[in-house]
Amino acid sequence: MIQIKTPLQFEPIERSILVARKKPSRPYFDLAQPQDDEALRRLLLATPMKGSIEVSFLKDPNYFSFNSILGEKVQTLVLRDRDQIAGMAVRASRPSFINGEREVTGYLGDLRLHPDYRSGTYLYRGYQFLRDLHEADRSIRYYSTVIFSDNYRALKTIASNRSGMPWYTDMGRLLTPMIRIPKVSKNYLAFEKTLNRKGYRIERGSAEVLPLILSKLNASRNQFAPQWTPHDFLNGSLKEFSLDDFYLLFKGQQLSAFIGVWDQQKIRQTKIEAYHGLLKYARPLVNSLFAQALPKPGSRLPFFYGAFAESDDKESFEYLLEYLRRKFSGSNYSHFSLSLHEKNPLSQVIQCFPHTPFVGRIFSVTFERLPKLDSRLPSIEAALL
Repeated sequence: MIQIKTPLQFEPIERSILVARKKPSRPYFDLAQPQDDEALRRLLLATPMKGSIEVSFLKDPNYFSFNSILGEKVQTLVLRDRDQIAGMAVRASRPSFINGEREVTGYLGDLRLHPDYRSGTYLYRGYQFLRDLHEADRSIRYYSTVIFSDNYRALKTIASNRSGMPWYTDMGRLLTPMIRIPKVSKNYLAFEKTLNRKGYRIERGSAEVLPLILSKLNASRNQFAPQWTPHDFLNGSLKEFSLDDFYLLFKGQQLSAFIGVWDQQKIRQTKIEAYHGLLKYARPLVNSLFAQALPKPGSRLPFFYGAFAESDDKESFEYLLEYLRRKFSGSNYSHFSLSLHEKNPLSQVIQCFPHTPFVGRIFSVTFERLPKLDSRLPSIEAALL
């Protein structure tokens, strides 16, 4: 039986100690400490996401360096068994919108269990530990999480609303297509001139246009959408992203669309482990038709996130995405990724571009019976997960 220590009090994340430091002889749940970095990264490598494309999500060279992106407060839960870490999960929080009003929401992610620990009651006990953390920090009512559609095991276990587990409410599909970037360089300046003739112009982000960006980001008040402030973009917490990574499309004097180019490869990576099913045999044919479509197994995907995307209309969004494809054509990038809810009208624009689809399911997670969320779409940014 796993020993779980109930926290006596909740302190700031970086100083939380919920169990005694001496090592019990049986597996137990705890909060990760800085010295757990290597063990956490080993576990990520040992637990790839299964599916037609088997993928590992890595955080090299330091697991904890990504935490400031996840939220204002971040806890990494771990299952310790003597000198190794056999399981992990993340609990993070940030100011967001629920039913159009500001409140602190949580995010649950990075759930991993080593294959040797997937039987028995480890998962259930881990959720009991998570409940202890929730009870110790009552500022959070609603959590969000994303489970990839190919992760049938997770959909049948943690999202099945079994007795004793938190309540998962399906909020629809999150589309995270990998849009292919041409391998051969294209003249993006010529495309920019074409846009100019149509009354559009491209600008890079700056402190001067930040208020315009924030106004559009906060306008929808969608479920779980972060409430962004100038401080969020200026304090360095969004690592490897700066204001000039924004690309803005103006129509006349009106900001019509924008997107952030966020390369996170220095702090986390996506590694293609293997292909299964039809893709395993179809990959050579697919790559003969579409260069760089399916990278070879063992390679790390050279891509960036198209983050914080907003657009007034489909045409502007299409122009902006095509500009990015041309701007980064012939570069080391093979793809860029977007995240859009399936009911977002802008998701239809993706069909205009060659892409590899990835789909997840968005869930709201609660530990108590709470009012049902209204019909606003959830707004989940893959670059922040």
